[in-house]
Amino acid sequence: MKKYILIIGMLLSLLFVSCKEKVVEVCKDDCYKEITKEVEQKIEFKEEWESNPLYHYHVSLDGVYLKDNEEHDFLESETEEYIVKICKICHYEIKTKKEVHEHFYNDVLEYDSEYHFYRAICCEGERTEVEAHTFSSWEVTIVPTVETEGLQERNCEKCGYVESEVLPRLQVQKIKKLKPGDTVALLNPASQSSVSDVNKAKAALEDYGFNVKVMQSSLTGATYSVPYLALSDAQRAKEINDCFKDDSINGIICMRGGYGSSRTLDLLDYETIKAHPKFFIGYSDITALINAFYFKCGFISYQGFMGSSLISSSLDQITKENILSVLFSYQEGVTYNYGSYISKSKATVRGTLIGGNLSLFTHLLGSEYLPNCKDKIIFIEDTGEGAYQLDRMFTKLRLFGVFNECRGVVLGYFTNASQKTQIEELLTREFGNMNIPVLKGFPSGHEYPSISLPIGATVELSPNGLKIVSEVYTK
Repeated sequence: MKKYILIIGMLLSLLFVSCKEKVVEVCKDDCYKEITKEVEQKIEFKEEWESNPLYHYHVSLDGVYLKDNEEHDFLESETEEYIVKICKICHYEIKTKKEVHEHFYNDVLEYDSEYHFYRAICCEGERTEVEAHTFSSWEVTIVPTVETEGLQERNCEKCGYVESEVLPRLQVQKIKKLKPGDTVALLNPASQSSVSDVNKAKAALEDYGFNVKVMQSSLTGATYSVPYLALSDAQRAKEINDCFKDDSINGIICMRGGYGSSRTLDLLDYETIKAHPKFFIGYSDITALINAFYFKCGFISYQGFMGSSLISSSLDQITKENILSVLFSYQEGVTYNYGSYISKSKATVRGTLIGGNLSLFTHLLGSEYLPNCKDKIIFIEDTGEGAYQLDRMFTKLRLFGVFNECRGVVLGYFTNASQKTQIEELLTREFGNMNIPVLKGFPSGHEYPSISLPIGATVELSPNGLKIVSEVYTK
């Protein structure tokens, strides 16, 4: 009997002795980690775990099945090193040593015009943040012209997101008409002039009622180290920029042509020039500037008289009257009944007038300063070129497709006394069979009389001559 009592006593003592067991849990979040806990279990209940660590099962000694199925039946506390959970039913205690989890974020950035959207996944779950872009200033990457749209871009300084915006094509700007009392600048964008000629031109402009500001390029005379340039490229470009920027200057008149205007094209501040459109006139080598001002700045300027024209001994009455008209009268509707068609087509056409000196025009063709001739009416003239040299330039225009895309051609003077007959035959041969209107014999260029023409204005070409359709000056 004592033997049995002893065995029963041993069993009962085992039931009430605490025991320990290992419990394995799986992290509920995406980053899987195996957590092993050492569990101290009291004898009153038998603990049976499911995969979900929030629930456990109690089986009492008398066989009654108890289920703890509510999350809050665990009381949780925290120490510096452990997280402690105590069951409210059985006081069963789970002590877990804190582990440092490395959080691996998987960021997904989505964009609209104003905000970033961050979606990040880690072992703590998903978080979403909305944060506005912080953009840099707009930077123009493609400058708009009268022919093409432009483009500007800016970057988010936080994430590098690039936002772009199309800039519309330039609208053609009219210029202010000059009046007596205005200030005009006299300058040499190309070759040198003598001081004597500059002083005479200044006096002639003053006779028209202008205040004249003579720029340094005209004051140097024939003294610059490069004999065919008035000043360095940078100095001449700066003069042009300064004259446009200076609001006290109402107009700019070139003293003469020669060579060198095209050397300044990539040095000009077109944004400043575009913001201050004003009367600008010259011909011959100045062709480079007047076409660039149309294509890149979108305003009308004149292929016409210069300071040297005003003091020429050949200056005639037609030219004088035209100078007065260009300086002081509105030009819309002005008609020049000169020349005649030499081509097959006898149509009347309208288009934007571009062009000038053939050598300069051909030289610039295809560049950003004269990108195309589509739907344009082209005026060309030249001096001192032989028949074969003119032939070569006409051929280049043809190979560039100019005569296929333009609407008409106006031929001015082609001055070369020794080859006059050959040049006349060349013009008839090259243009006589064209299917676009070609007006020959228009009086403009290096002879007199010479008519000044608004580059960038809309004109009408007919067998009777040339008519200015659009307004040139603001009213």
